[in-house]
Amino acid sequence: MQFSYFYIDELDAESTLKYDIFISAFDGCERTLSTYNRVYSPNKKWIIFPQYVYNGDIDVPDGLYSDKTDEGEFILDVIESLDIKKSSKVCIDCTGFLVPHLLFLIRFLQRKGIYKFDILYSEPVSYVKGEDTVFTMNSNAPRPIGGYSTSARNINGDDALIIFAGFNNQLITNVARDKSKARYKTLFTGFPSLQADMYQQNLVQLYKSKETIGVTNVEYKMAPAYDPFTAADKLQNVIVSFMNTCSNVGYIHIAPLSTKPMAIASALVYLYNENLPIDIIYPPSDIYFYGHAIGIKRTWRYVIELPKIL
Repeated sequence: MQFSYFYIDELDAESTLKYDIFISAFDGCERTLSTYNRVYSPNKKWIIFPQYVYNGDIDVPDGLYSDKTDEGEFILDVIESLDIKKSSKVCIDCTGFLVPHLLFLIRFLQRKGIYKFDILYSEPVSYVKGEDTVFTMNSNAPRPIGGYSTSARNINGDDALIIFAGFNNQLITNVARDKSKARYKTLFTGFPSLQADMYQQNLVQLYKSKETIGVTNVEYKMAPAYDPFTAADKLQNVIVSFMNTCSNVGYIHIAPLSTKPMAIASALVYLYNENLPIDIIYPPSDIYFYGHAIGIKRTWRYVIELPKIL
């Protein structure tokens, strides 16, 4: 699959956005609020995640609430009120989403027979404390995201671990420690980054996890932090290379711990390669902090096309 053929464009300030259904996640940031206000839809909803720590009680008009924390249970719970049909023109602003919930929603739409839809993503001008910004607390052990698990090709085979590494070094360390027996490891950093200084900040955080990652059979690669389709091509190339060079393949674990576009890349590669022993893992956190981004630099639109379920 050549993912770079998929459509991506940068929205200008005059762009008119109209959809049958528009879903965003409330995170208290300007970049999600401004996008929400410029979209016209008769069915426009905020998703309110219970993991976000809000200042006081949160009462958002058009909010969809659930106390479920599991991504599958949560999405099925909140999405029930939306009348999603195969013919619906659907758009998701992924900017404020939690990664497991975003990926489960993509899988859900595929199962509903909605194979083409838009995803928006807005880049911040900066994070509130640069590379020291705290995004989460109480990270748990990594596990497969709902809808993205697999069986081992060979239960005693060699495993590969591929990490999209972002600013949260605790998540990187958590995954690297859990998958310490993986024979091959590839770490993607975001370059070009969302902002010029963010690549250096990314490297600072990655350096903190190097002892856990190790030095044997470790590769460092780059993929654009804002482009899920180029990132998907690069990810797929790593997987193909591993499959071609390793005669004793067990699992290929993908951990999308960076930007939402890189998480989308992980989902696309999985869904187009379900015959391979790939799973997508993530260490979910109990607490997420909202309002961590400052400003809005630019907004991207990705036209997602998923393989049809036969």
